[in-house]
Amino acid sequence: KPDVSNRLLYAGLVGGILLNLALPLDTLLVLPLEVRLAVATALVFCPLFFAGLVFTRSFSGASDAAVSFGSNLLGAIVGGCLEYMSVVSGFHFLWVVALGLYLLSLAVLLRATPRPA
Repeated sequence: KPDVSNRLLYAGLVGGILLNLALPLDTLLVLPLEVRLAVATALVFCPLFFAGLVFTRSFSGASDAAVSFGSNLLGAIVGGCLEYMSVVSGFHFLWVVALGLYLLSLAVLLRATPRPA
């Protein structure tokens, strides 16, 4: 169920994606190599970190682990196919697609949660 921690995880995920949209990697080229590598790594992997936490939390609360794991596997396949869009649209647009998909997953999670009476 979406409690404060789920909301915080999604906030970190969405914030990380928005940060990547606002700060393209080519703006880091003015930095020294070591700093550029550290900042680029933190920037790109921030959303991946939060996405992993969202999955772990969702998976641990699932009633049917096989269906949850299968859904995650299907999502990984679809995500991999969508990643090929970056060849046509550029890597930056991939963040827009990811943002849309994660907002959709949050909406489904919020809709599936029973509201208190």
